[in-house]
Amino acid sequence: MDLQEKNTGNWIKHHLVLTILALILGFLTVKGVAGAIMSGNPFSLRQIVLSAVSQNAKEDANGHTNILLLGVGGEGHDGSNLTDTIMVASIDNSNKSIAMLSTPRDLYVNNLEVGWSCKLNGVYQFILDKNDDKAEAMRVLIQQMEDIYEIKIQYYAKVDFKGFVEVVDALGGVEVSPTENLIDQFYPAPDGSSHTYDPLYIKAGTQTLNGTTALKYARSRETSSDFERAKRQQEILVAMKDKAISIGFLLNPVKIKNLYSAISSNFETNMTTTEMIYLAKISEQFDRDSILQQVISDEAHKTAGFVYTPDRNLYGGASVLIPVYGDYTEFKQFARLFLFDQEIFIKQIPITVLNATGTEGLAVDVKLYLKRYGFNVVGHGNAEEKDLAKTTIRSDEETYNLLNELVPGEMISPEDEDTSIVITLGEDFLEFYNADPAKFYASYFYQ
Repeated sequence: MDLQEKNTGNWIKHHLVLTILALILGFLTVKGVAGAIMSGNPFSLRQIVLSAVSQNAKEDANGHTNILLLGVGGEGHDGSNLTDTIMVASIDNSNKSIAMLSTPRDLYVNNLEVGWSCKLNGVYQFILDKNDDKAEAMRVLIQQMEDIYEIKIQYYAKVDFKGFVEVVDALGGVEVSPTENLIDQFYPAPDGSSHTYDPLYIKAGTQTLNGTTALKYARSRETSSDFERAKRQQEILVAMKDKAISIGFLLNPVKIKNLYSAISSNFETNMTTTEMIYLAKISEQFDRDSILQQVISDEAHKTAGFVYTPDRNLYGGASVLIPVYGDYTEFKQFARLFLFDQEIFIKQIPITVLNATGTEGLAVDVKLYLKRYGFNVVGHGNAEEKDLAKTTIRSDEETYNLLNELVPGEMISPEDEDTSIVITLGEDFLEFYNADPAKFYASYFYQ
């Protein structure tokens, strides 16, 4: 088959699929609306449209669907296959919530199949250069992510810069709400430009960005950081989800066709069309409050602050990130909490840590330790009672079971309707603390 025949076949295939989908969706929309009106039952037009053809997505043992989301520069960009956006989205199908966890591209990993240590964003490209096999390169990267977080990833989706711009434009732009001005006078100018920089200036406040500006918003880091950039990338994805499931978009055949074209040309995934439609169908049940977002960062006093930047001379002059703890133990523990116990992060129950031992500084160490795992620690201090023998945790049973993995203690049921949690550190905690002071970052904070 020559190239022209192949292109013609793809064109026919894509447009045939669109035509069939349009007919099915149109028929079921009319039928569903008419049936709902006749029966007097409330209905969701979006749900009727998206229910036309769908197939349940695969799940892990926790009932979650985990998707690895990747962004690459693509053809015409330096390091075209470096995965500079690396994000895991975990969909809790039972509780209708989504956790999005971004991993820094500069995380230093030792991948045996690559053959040497490298930044995480280079794993896919190194394997691709070695084998010229996209499926094998993706397998190795997925395995690397599964090893880091001790999870199973069912799907992946990869898009390049060109595809990102085209998808956002096909959606008619996306709405973002930066809390402060974003000014990046060092944003690189496009290839072929006579200028070195193409300055970016986005005012604080809600606004709609076109594809080109949205890409700049998602990529800019010179005047912020890689971690702030990851947060903006998550914001853009949520905005794209909101726009894609809006009824104005779903009932616009031209926009659907344009989006399909953009995705078909620049988007790679192992999801089937029916699985993607299923995810689109259930996504209308997720409001913004049920979408959680975190970034593995170097801020040890904040949630997911598990990495730091070592001396560049130790890594051949490269700027890399490595785990403060020394391995991925904290990444795995955090993933279990953030991805699979999302209710804890949604509820954000206030926690107070009190020190009832004779050792100073334990309460603040435990406060920071728990904050890194996403618990809402609002206060710390010394307990009125001193030299308490055993650690106690006044908490509901569900939260206690999670806290007890990090701070072992005896559960005390809360009084009346008091939902706040109080952890009182007893002398027995010192044995736990001294057994592994590295998890409390003693050498990191006090060196």
